[in-house]
Amino acid sequence: MGDDEASVKSGGGRRFGARFATAFAIAFGAAFLPVAAALAHLLRQADFPVLGVEAALAAAAVALGAAVFALLHAAGFALLRALLEGLLAALAIDLVFSSANLAFAGGFAILVFVAISRRSVLPAAAMMGAVMLATTLVGLGGSRDWIESAQGPGPPAPAAGRARPAVLHLILDEQIGIAGLPAANPEAAALADELRAFFRRRGFALYARAYSQHLHTVNAVPHILNFGVPTGAPHSEDGIRVGRTAWLEALARRGYRMRLYQSDFARFCADARYAECHTYAYTALGPIRALDITAAERARMILLRLFAQSKIVAQLDLQYRLARYLSGRPAPALDLSQRSRTSSIVSLAVFDRLRDDLRRARPGDAFVAHLLVPHFPYVVDRDCRFLPRRQWGSRISLRPRRAREAAYFGQVRCTMRKLDAALRALAASPAGRDAIVIVHGDHGSKIVRRYPDAGNVGRFGDADLVAGFSTLFAVRAPGIEPAYVEAPAPVAALLRDFERSGLRAAPAPAAPAAPYVFLDDKDWNPVRRVPFAPDW
Repeated sequence: MGDDEASVKSGGGRRFGARFATAFAIAFGAAFLPVAAALAHLLRQADFPVLGVEAALAAAAVALGAAVFALLHAAGFALLRALLEGLLAALAIDLVFSSANLAFAGGFAILVFVAISRRSVLPAAAMMGAVMLATTLVGLGGSRDWIESAQGPGPPAPAAGRARPAVLHLILDEQIGIAGLPAANPEAAALADELRAFFRRRGFALYARAYSQHLHTVNAVPHILNFGVPTGAPHSEDGIRVGRTAWLEALARRGYRMRLYQSDFARFCADARYAECHTYAYTALGPIRALDITAAERARMILLRLFAQSKIVAQLDLQYRLARYLSGRPAPALDLSQRSRTSSIVSLAVFDRLRDDLRRARPGDAFVAHLLVPHFPYVVDRDCRFLPRRQWGSRISLRPRRAREAAYFGQVRCTMRKLDAALRALAASPAGRDAIVIVHGDHGSKIVRRYPDAGNVGRFGDADLVAGFSTLFAVRAPGIEPAYVEAPAPVAALLRDFERSGLRAAPAPAAPAAPYVFLDDKDWNPVRRVPFAPDW
């Protein structure tokens, strides 16, 4: 080989290497920068430090994925590059807008454009991603605390000497009733005894067969707070604005200063005459900083939370889990639809915040809180010690039902410990031991064999109905004697009857001739009324 030929080949190699490096860098930037911007935005909105070890680890994982994308794109043929750019566009759109339809449309449009024009959109994507990341890092997109407080006018403070007893009203999410605990589980009897003793020692009238008439929070909470009258408030998988409710209006008419604690999933402050409203982001990441887990585990939770925003990725993960389950070969998956949630972690922190606030309770104060416990994920043991990340449980998982129930029972016991601390704080406050306390669930545990909804009519049994709709109801007030009531009654009717008594007498339910509940369609709309477990 002559010197000139060697020089030509060497120069050609250098030019190819330079083109490949340039193509790789552009593809890497286009894949990394938009996703990194979405990650930074998530961290700011979820009350988690953008600059920290966990964020750096999460960003490194995103960079690794971007490097793989860039390598495939730079080395691939034209149709593969078009496909990759379409997929990247779909993911970016889905992360920002959480819309599978919009993502598919946008991704397909980019794929067609690149395939036909032979022009890449990656340089523009990299530039847009850089701008988005820069603006997010400097704070132009804003940030939020995991719990935000607002002051409202509320009713005036009661006149001296006329103040009513303080009220504490707790709505516990997925808290099953005493008689609804699964009879087939030997541990259920012990838990039932503990719950009966807990409420008896603290002076409550406890309703063992209380039940909700709705399976989902978006229907159950408005129904209960309106004493059983449907509201028709629009809802979605992102939650509901509950609207004006009969119960909160009744408290306001009685002159109570209402201090409300709501999740951003079920919002009831906007249409209530509150003195204070505390709104917690149920998907916030901030509270996980207090967990005794490694930085790598926190980074994994951040990434799960990020990609849970993608309807496409979450749906692919769900279909994978279903396919493995139906094939009889269960396998681990990301489980983005469930395990990425931090609702119970956040709610346990809110419970502590409420406990601290109750120490300053005065006559005439009404504390109304909806807390997503013992709602999954099941993250604590009976003593409220956080479990290792790999042991967190869910009511929807491939674990045996008995294992899911055991994890749920542990979180129920922790919830009772938190309730006991709240009651002790209230008793030590200026409001004293005469405070009125109402504790109930919005529906059952929903740990079922077959989901009791309209699409499964004929396939679920009474045990599934009980697990879905049985819930807790307990009330304590001056003049109410401890009692254990076994007559079945809807929670909405029990709350209505207690309000009608002037908050003075325990409800005395007359069992309806034919107890019934509502079944929902796939969009959580009540579409069918059915008898509720007649032999229960």
